[in-house]
Amino acid sequence: MDYYKISTGLSFEIGASHTDMMARMNKASSIDLLDCYGPTNRLITIVSKIRHPTTEDLAELDHYYAKRNCLYLELQKRLKALDASKNGEQQT
Repeated sequence: MDYYKISTGLSFEIGASHTDMMARMNKASSIDLLDCYGPTNRLITIVSKIRHPTTEDLAELDHYYAKRNCLYLELQKRLKALDASKNGEQQT
């Protein structure tokens, strides 16, 4: 299990599929996504500093990169939708 608060639903088994992560992130609040993004970046920084990483360390690092990318995509989707809705309101 990755190192994030289980109560938010954004904690995943190492090696979880991208589709599973995206599906659960789609249901999470934007605040939970933002709260998860920073710690995920910190974990990437920490794990990438291991001098002689094991296979497990590398798998964990890959997992955190995938998780961060999924978080980014979900947040980007929500921001674009917000911008589109604001632009629609301004035109009327």
